[in-house]
Amino acid sequence: MDYSIQEFSFTGTRHLRLVPGLNYGLLFTIIGISDFQMDSEVYDISSEEILICKPGTSCVLNCRGKSTSLLWLLLPPSLMDQISTDKTHIRIGFEVAPYRTAVIRPGSKNLMLMKNLLRQMMSIKKERDSYCADLLEESSVKMFSALVLRSCASQDKFVHQKGSTFSVDEVFRFIHSHITEDLSLERLEKEFYVSRSFLSKEFKRATGQTVHKYIVKVRLDICKKYLEQGYSAIEVHCKAGFCSYNHFFRAFKQEYGLTPKEYLNSFSKQKPK
Repeated sequence: MDYSIQEFSFTGTRHLRLVPGLNYGLLFTIIGISDFQMDSEVYDISSEEILICKPGTSCVLNCRGKSTSLLWLLLPPSLMDQISTDKTHIRIGFEVAPYRTAVIRPGSKNLMLMKNLLRQMMSIKKERDSYCADLLEESSVKMFSALVLRSCASQDKFVHQKGSTFSVDEVFRFIHSHITEDLSLERLEKEFYVSRSFLSKEFKRATGQTVHKYIVKVRLDICKKYLEQGYSAIEVHCKAGFCSYNHFFRAFKQEYGLTPKEYLNSFSKQKPK
């Protein structure tokens, strides 16, 4: 099978540059403590954690401590497609994982099994002509990939910048603090170092609605308050961050069953004189 696996073992401090190229890179820390730098940001990775690097990325790993042992696995997208099933597409699963890079912490039940699978994959590389080696190799790669994806899915938070984590609460706070600005998924992806697909999935799971729909509802609530304060329908859409009046008009009528002007007239009639 078309994958590669390399072992790094050394003592003292050492700097490694990891470049997966067109592949997905998975670094398993057997022993040691490291941090890695990417795009001027510093990330933590400790013993028995896995660093996932997507194609086109690179990072510098700064290893420190008395002893370090690392396993670096490269999985081509074509191999991921090959071992996927109708129910589980491995490459798409890795794309849902955090933006560009991620540090995941597998559960204790999976740690030993994942280590053994990696060792087995290294051994099979040298014994490909032995009996049933092809079946053993394919099953090992499938099992390891499945355990990594399950570890990603089981985590409520992912480590990104050093000392910080991603959570839906952070997204809520950011949206409300920047509601009049561009809040596209592209921007949120860059702000939180997670893929838009992962962010959308976690947000929908936590709130029951999409990111876009939530942002629109927050902006419409703001528009209602401004209308009640006497601002015209033309003025309020800009003050709440809508990119156009037509977009605001359609969203307002769909949400409340009234046009902005109809709502303003209705509110005026209800106000105590």
